[in-house]
This record gives sequence, C-alpha cells and structure tokens, in this order.
Amino acid sequence: VGELGRYARYFGSSRSQMMWHAVPFLMPRSLLKAWKYLRWRKPPAWINTELARRTNLIQRLRQIRSQRSFHSLSAQMDHHILTRGRMILVHERRELAAAQLGIELRFPFLDRRLLEFMLAVPWEEKVKEGRVKPFLRDMPDVLPDAIRNLQEKANYGEVNEFLMRRGDHAALGELFRLPPAEAGRYVNLQKAKEACRAFLAGDNAQQRPTWVFACLYLWLKNAGSRLEGPA
Repeated sequence: VGELGRYARYFGSSRSQMMWHAVPFLMPRSLLKAWKYLRWRKPPAWINTELARRTNLIQRLRQIRSQRSFHSLSAQMDHHILTRGRMILVHERRELAAAQLGIELRFPFLDRRLLEFMLAVPWEEKVKEGRVKPFLRDMPDVLPDAIRNLQEKANYGEVNEFLMRRGDHAALGELFRLPPAEAGRYVNLQKAKEACRAFLAGDNAQQRPTWVFACLYLWLKNAGSRLEGPA
C-alpha cells in the first residue's frame, strides 16, 4: 500500500484514485456489465444528436471490452491502456502537431518486443521504492541525471493551455466563429463555440474539447469538397 502511495504521487494522483481505477478490472464481468447498463450516460452536449443516434453511442458506451488474461493486474491494466481507442487519438494528435513543424514522430517505446517484455515484468520490478521505470532509470548513459531523478511525472498540460490562450487566441476565436459547414454533421456548433469561449476565459476543463474541435474544423477546411456522402 505504501508503494502504491508513492506511485500515485509520481503521477500527481492519490492512492484512493489509483485503487478506484483498478476496480473495473477486479469486478466480475457479469456485475460490471450490469453496472454499465444501469448507469445512465448521456452523450456530451456538443455531439450532434443525430450522429449519436445513428452510431448507437449510448449502447457503445455501455459495452465492455474483451480482456485478455495476464499474470497480474498491472499487466492487464497496461494492456488495456495501450489498446484503447483514446491511445490512437492521442498519437494521431501528436503526429498532426509534429507534421505541422516538419517533424516525423517516432514511438520507440511502443516497439512490440519492448511491450511484450514489459507486460511480462512483475509489478514489484516496475516500481521500486517509489521509483517508476527503474529499468530505464538504471541504464547508464541513457538519461541525464535531471530526468533520471525526477520524483514526479512531467505535465505539459499547463504549457498547452498557455500557448493556446496566448498564441492562438485570435485564431481560435475566428475558427469557431466561422466553422466549416460540414462540422454541423458531427458536433453541435453552438455548444462547441461555448466550450471554446469558456476555455479562452480560463476554464481548463474545456481545453481538450476545444483542441478536438479545432482539429476537426481544420481537417474539414483542408478536406473541403472531397468529403462526400453521409457523416
């Protein structure tokens, strides 16, 4: 339990939050299915309601992903994180940002051989005395001491929020004021505009939706007339 506390602090979280994330992996599948079915979840207000209906969004939110059996809970959770849809979205966003700067993004830590090795490593070898990633930290001449001895995970969210508000304030305002017409097939344009205004006014909770909307709008503007057929 003490090790879990140090691990949680590294990620800027709490011990109870870490334990809560593990609950779905410990629950019987039948109980988890019943809980997700009974728990009422509305689609986000900014999603086009017709799109949500045609894609059966509520039913999909209630689905339970199939899980592979692993030797430990940590390996099962790692596999879940690596293969979920959000991970694909994160990498696509990173590749888009890198491409805009003329950089080809690589993912050396997602090499299949490395992932298979780390999934096989016992939990007690992944975290030692509150030190996360001991394998990487203990390898000589790989990381500078300033990085190797970090006690907390770096968080660049505040930097992104600052840059978007200060550097992209006018561009975001104009983009959301005149979004591409096709965007209405996917999002509620008024709700998206309200989210952008709230973010620019200081609401950090709206940073991720605003970023997603901006990426969608810019993609639609670039795609232009090439888009055909229903959403």
